[in-house]
Amino acid sequence: MPPGSGQHDPPKGTCMRITFVALAGLLLLSNPGSGMGQVIFEEGFESGNGASFSGSSYGSITGNPQYIVQSSVRAAGNYALQHHFNLGQGGSFATKLFGDNPEISNPNNNHYQELYVQFKLRYSEGYDFSAGNNKIMIIGTEDDRRHDAICCNPWVASYNTLYIANSGSSGSFNVEGNNKRAPTGQWYGLSPNRSGYGNTNPFITETGRWYTIEVHIRLNDLNQSNGIFEMWIDGIKISEYTNVTYRIPWDGTVGSNFNYGVNFVMLSSYLNSGSPQAQDIFYDDIKISTTHIGTGSLPVLTPSSPKILRVD
Repeated sequence: MPPGSGQHDPPKGTCMRITFVALAGLLLLSNPGSGMGQVIFEEGFESGNGASFSGSSYGSITGNPQYIVQSSVRAAGNYALQHHFNLGQGGSFATKLFGDNPEISNPNNNHYQELYVQFKLRYSEGYDFSAGNNKIMIIGTEDDRRHDAICCNPWVASYNTLYIANSGSSGSFNVEGNNKRAPTGQWYGLSPNRSGYGNTNPFITETGRWYTIEVHIRLNDLNQSNGIFEMWIDGIKISEYTNVTYRIPWDGTVGSNFNYGVNFVMLSSYLNSGSPQAQDIFYDDIKISTTHIGTGSLPVLTPSSPKILRVD
C-alpha cells in the first residue's frame, strides 16, 4: 500500500476471510421434509385421464365406469379422480406398476427396497363406512411366481393394505399386511401407535375434507424382522414400526423372491359388502419417492457465486 495513503492494514490475526458458499440447495436436498427427493412417479390427473393406472390386468381406471377424472372436487390443480359407488355397489381397483415389476415388458430393474408413497384422499360428505373395512390402497411386491397356496391376492408376494376400519357408520384409519409366510399367521397389524393414537384412541376419519397421507416402507433383510413402516396424516406421524417381517425367503412352497422390491401401488376401494348409499372417494396428487416427501414447502434458493468478505 503506498505510503501516505491514509489506509492501514488491519493488525495481523484480526483479519478474517469468510467464504460463503451457497450450500442452501444441498441442505434442502438432504432435508427429508423439503419434498426434493427422487420422485419416481407423480399423478395429479392433470392430463384429464387415468392412463397411468391402466397398464395392469389387475385393475384399470380406463374403461371402468366407477372411475371419473373430474374437475369439481379436487385438492389441487384442475382435476382429481372420483370413485363413485351406487347403492349396493361393491368396490373396484386400479394398479400402477413400476420398478422391477415382472408384468412390465421392459422393466427398469430398479429394486426399490425402500419407498415413500403420498396421496391426497377425501370421502364425500356423510360417507357411510358401515360396509365393513373400506380399503383405500395396497402397496406391495409382485415377484416371479404366483402364490395360490395362501390367501389373498395370489399374484402378489407380499403387500400392505391401507383401509378404514368401521364402527357402525363411522371409520378410522388403519393398516394391515400379508407376508404370505403360511396358510395361517400371515397377517400382521400396523395400526396407529404414535401421537397419542392407538387401539383405544383410533384416528377417526372425517368426511367432506382432504387428507394428505404418506407411508414409508423399507423391506426387511433376509431372515431378519427389521422392516420399517411409518405413516403420516397431514404431516403428523401416527404410526411407526421397526420390526416388520414383510417377507420370508422362498422355501419351495411359500415365501418371496428377495430380488424384487416394492413394485406396485393399487388404488383399492374394495368394500366388504355393497355400499349402503350412493357416495364417493376422491384421490389426488399421488407421488412415489425414494425419500420422505412431507407436507411443508421450503423456499427454493438459487445458489449464488461464492463471495469473499474481509472483516476487520
